[in-house]
Parts: sequence; C-alpha cells; structure tokens
Amino acid sequence: SSLDAHGDFSGSAPPVCTEPLIPTNPGIPSEEMAKISCSLETKELWDKFHDLGTEMIITKSGRRMFPTIRVSFSGVDQDSKYIVLMDIVPV
Repeated sequence: SSLDAHGDFSGSAPPVCTEPLIPTNPGIPSEEMAKISCSLETKELWDKFHDLGTEMIITKSGRRMFPTIRVSFSGVDQDSKYIVLMDIVPV
C-alpha cells in the first residue's frame, strides 16, 4: 500500500492519521477556542487548602481527590464535542 498525493491509500492497508491530534502550537488558540472559558466551581475551598499548604493526595485504589474538581465551561458550541484534559503533577 502507498499514500498518494491526497493522503488516500491505494490498497487494503488501514488509513494512517496524517494530521497531528494535538495542536502543534497550543499557546495560540483558534478564534473559536479563544471564546471558551473554564472556571473552578469550588475555588474558595481550593484556595483554603492552598493557603494551609495541605497536599491533595490521589490514591491508587480509588483515584479520588478531595476536594473534588468541579469545573464549568462557558462559550462552548452546544452542538460540538470537546475533549478536556487535565494534568495533575506533584509540586
């Protein structure tokens, strides 16, 4: 099988993704994405934990956190589907 100039395959091999799944420059959002905002719903509680220096622990058995993460989004297109990723890293 070979890939032709239009990204189509000749033969029976499965297609291969030719576009990146993650934006190559995530620092510059598209116009549509720039309209979307995300807010932490329990920010006051998270601020209290931060002020106290309390660690949030994720257990392997249940993978649960306290306080729980609750966010809301505005500016989204209700007919579109979105993927939300969160990276939790140790400090």
